Amino acid sequence: MATYDNGDVIEITALFENAAGTDVDPSAVSFKVQPPNGAAVVTYVYGTDSEVTKSATGIYVLTLQPTVVGRWYYRAIGTGSNKAAEESSFDIRESYFD
Repeated sequence: MATYDNGDVIEITALFENAAGTDVDPSAVSFKVQPPNGAAVVTYVYGTDSEVTKSATGIYVLTLQPTVVGRWYYRAIGTGSNKAAEESSFDIRESYFD
């Protein structure tokens, strides 16, 4: 699990592959993000939200600038053809200067 400083811009990368290990594009890609402060889950959708970009076939990137200290959870979801999902978390540490 990664740890970042409060105010960092971070990139969360999702890689979608088929059973043969070839990079593939799902029909739709989204990311769900849960902040640590109990705020509602935020969903970012590729093609709708500028925070989600495609860097190559099967590789999607969510760019965030978290400002809440604590453990954040996220889930990358591919739907339709080439369905897949993965989830993980990262920490934002408190700054001595905050």
